[in-house]
Amino acid sequence: MSMLTRSMDIFWRRSVVVTAVGLASVVAGGGLRTAAPGWGHGSLDAVDVRARRDPTRRDSRCRSRAPRARRRAGRCALCGGMGGRRIVPWQPRPHRRRSISGVPPEPRTRMRWCEPAFGSRPMQDDDLPLLFELFESTPRQGPGSVASTHRALTLLPDGMRIERVLDLGCGTGASTLVLAEDTGAQITAVDIHPPFLETLRGRAAERGVAGRITTLVADMSDTDVLGDGYDLVWAEGSAYNIGFTNALRLWRPLLRPGGCLVVSELVWFTAEPAARAVEFFTEHYPEMGDEAQRLGDAREAGYEVLGSFRLPPGDWHAYYDGVDEALQDAVRRHGEREIYAATRLEKEIYAACGDDYGYVCLALRVPE
Repeated sequence: MSMLTRSMDIFWRRSVVVTAVGLASVVAGGGLRTAAPGWGHGSLDAVDVRARRDPTRRDSRCRSRAPRARRRAGRCALCGGMGGRRIVPWQPRPHRRRSISGVPPEPRTRMRWCEPAFGSRPMQDDDLPLLFELFESTPRQGPGSVASTHRALTLLPDGMRIERVLDLGCGTGASTLVLAEDTGAQITAVDIHPPFLETLRGRAAERGVAGRITTLVADMSDTDVLGDGYDLVWAEGSAYNIGFTNALRLWRPLLRPGGCLVVSELVWFTAEPAARAVEFFTEHYPEMGDEAQRLGDAREAGYEVLGSFRLPPGDWHAYYDGVDEALQDAVRRHGEREIYAATRLEKEIYAACGDDYGYVCLALRVPE
C-alpha cells in the first residue's frame, strides 16, 4: 500500500466529461472524480432545473437528489470524501501512486482535494504535476521487489499454461518486465498514466522483451476494453484503486476457466495495531481488513486460494529509498511543498508502525 500510493483515489464518474490527454496511472486504474456544478448528472444545476421545470416532480426521489448533488459538489475530487469523511465503500485508498497519476493537469475543474497532512483545501494547479514528476522518477511506484514477484509466480500451479497475461496498474513496469522474462507470455500492461507506459516501453526494449509487451492506457475497472480469456491477471499493489472486493468481482470474468489472479492488498497484521496507524488508515483506507478477511473475500468471490505471503519489510525500505531520492531532487527543483511533506508522513507512519500492517500477496484461481 503505501500511503503514497494512497492519498488520492480517482475514479471516472459518468456525470463528468473530461477530454484531457494523459489520464494516468494510478496506478493504474481510476480517473478524475468530480461532480462540481455544471458537470452533468451530478450537478446542482441539473437537479434544480428538473425541479423548477415541473414542481409536481418534487417527490421523494427528486427531493433526495438535491442533497446528494450538494454532497457531491463538496466532495474531494481525488478521494471522494468530504473533509476526510468516507463517502463510498472503497474510497479513499492509502496509496498515492496510481491515483495521483490519474488526474490530468487540464482541464482545470473546481475540485477539492483531501490530503492527510493538511486536511481538505482547494487543490492547487501545480500540485498534480509535481506528484506526476515525483513518481515518474522512482524505480517503483509501490512496495515490492523482483524477489517477491518471483515468489508470487511460484504459487501458481506447476505446469500451468501461461500465454496471455494482463498486468493491471503496471506503472513503469517493474513487475511487467519480470513476468515477460519469466513466463515468455504475451503481456498487456495497463495503466492510465501514459508517461509510465512510455518508460516501460523503453525498459522493455533495453531488455529485449518489447515484442512481448503491449501497453494500454486504460482504467483498470473498464473491463469492456481489457479483453478476456487471460491465463493470468496480475495486480501488484493496485487493487485498492477500485476496492479489493470490487476488483475480485470485476476481474474474474477476464480470466479463462482455470486462469489465475495474483493480487496484493494492504492488510492489518495484528488485531491491536498502533493507535497512530489506526487513525491514519481509518481516514485514508477505511476498507482495510486483515489477512483472514481478504482470504474469505476471495473465496466468497468464487476463487480457489492457491497460497499467500506477506511482502517483507525490505520491499518497503527499498521503495522508500527510491522515494527519498526523488523527493530530494524535487525539493531542489521546486522548493519545499506541502505535497512533499504529506509523502514524508506516509514513510513516518510505516517507520513507526510498520510491524502492524503491510501487503499480503494472494494467488487465486478460477475453477475449471
